[in-house]
Amino acid sequence: MARPKKDAELDLSQPHELTAGLIERLTCRTDTKAQAFLRDTKAPGLRVRVTNTGAKSFVFEAKLTIEIPSPTEQCCVGTVRFLLPWIARLRFRAMATAESGRWRSPKTAKTATRTPSV
Repeated sequence: MARPKKDAELDLSQPHELTAGLIERLTCRTDTKAQAFLRDTKAPGLRVRVTNTGAKSFVFEAKLTIEIPSPTEQCCVGTVRFLLPWIARLRFRAMATAESGRWRSPKTAKTATRTPSV
């Protein structure tokens, strides 16, 4: 199979094995969306988020509550500039295993610690 061109678009509906070259090719069309996600095949909850301004980051995405229907929560693992894909997978797995059941999103934690004003 021939190597794809640098300007070739990615199929974001399918998961891919995250590599530095694949992440470099990832873009978000500014005319249709504010952000796009590239899913990983090796770590099913790990995604690369790219915004329409070009910022890229690794994101941990999971349904973390038992509510029905359960909302999907996201937490940033790190930016693409400072993390390699295999390091992001290690950080993702550490977050997913050690914190499963106990982890709360920052949004949920803020609302739980607020005291009602009188």
